[in-house]
Amino acid sequence: MDKILKNISVVDLTDFSDGPYSSVWLENLGATVVRVIKRFKNGKLAGFFIKEVHSHTLNPIYINVINEDGKAVFEELLSKCDVFIEDIGQQTAREFHLDYSTLKKKNPHLIYCSCIAAAPLSHSCVVPDQSETLQDQDFAVPGIAATTNAIQSILFAYIYRLQTGEGQFIDMTSSSFPLGKEEKCKPKKGIKKIRPLSTFNDSKASMEFQTRDYTIWIGIYSQEIWETFCAHIIEREDWISRPDYSTPSLRKTNRVFLKMDLDEILSKREAAYWLKTLKSYGISCGLNQLYAKAL
Repeated sequence: MDKILKNISVVDLTDFSDGPYSSVWLENLGATVVRVIKRFKNGKLAGFFIKEVHSHTLNPIYINVINEDGKAVFEELLSKCDVFIEDIGQQTAREFHLDYSTLKKKNPHLIYCSCIAAAPLSHSCVVPDQSETLQDQDFAVPGIAATTNAIQSILFAYIYRLQTGEGQFIDMTSSSFPLGKEEKCKPKKGIKKIRPLSTFNDSKASMEFQTRDYTIWIGIYSQEIWETFCAHIIEREDWISRPDYSTPSLRKTNRVFLKMDLDEILSKREAAYWLKTLKSYGISCGLNQLYAKAL
C-alpha cells in the first residue's frame, strides 16, 4: 500500500533540534528526505554538504553546495522541494540566502520550518530503531513535546497547502530552550532540575573507522590524545591546528567529515597494525569485526 506522503520531498538541514526526528517520521510516512550536513571551521558555519538521496547507499556521496556546481544543485533542490527544515535561524539563513522570504520567491508552495539548534532535554524520548533509513545518522532526540509540535505543524501546513495551494512559514524557535541554560520553572520537591545538554558536551565519545579489513573504534577523548594521534599515529601533525578539527567541539560538529578523512587514511593498513600502534601510545581502541567476516 502506498504511503500518504509518497510524493513529498523534504530537505533537512538540522542536527540537534526537533528537525531530524521530524524528518524521520515524514520519511516513514513516505516522504523522500534529503539530509544536508553543516560543516564548521573556526567555530563558524562554513558550508553545507548534501547526502545522496538514497540513504541506503553504503558509500554516501557528499556535494559541497558552496562551490558553483554544488550551489546550483542545492538551489534546484530547494526550488522544487515541498518541505525545508532548518535550525540555523533566520539571521544566519539570510547570510546564505536560505531564509523564507528568499526561498518562497522561487518556491511559493514551500513549507518552511524553522527550528532552534537546541540540545535535547535529559528526559528525552528514545529513538526507535531506524537502522534502514538512518544507518549513518547521529543525532539526539528533543523532548517529546517539541517533537510532536514540529511534526504536527508540518502536517497541518501540508493539509493547508492541499486546500489553498499556499506554502507556510512555521516558527518553532519560540518554544525551544536556549543552549546551555536551565529551565526557568522550579522543580517539584524531590525532582532534580532538568538541564538541556550542551550540543558539544559529548565530545568524549569514541568513533568507528574503516581499516583495510575491519572497522575499529578509537577513543580520541581529549585534546592531548588528539595531538598524539595526529603526530604519531597518522603522521599528520598539520591536523592539530586544522580549522575544522582543531578542538573537541569542531571534531564532534564535523564528525561526518572527520570519519571520511580518517577512513581514507586508516583504510591503507590492516586493523591489527592500527590497534597495535594506538595501544603503544595508550589510546583506547578496539576491533569491530563484521559478522560476515567472522563466519
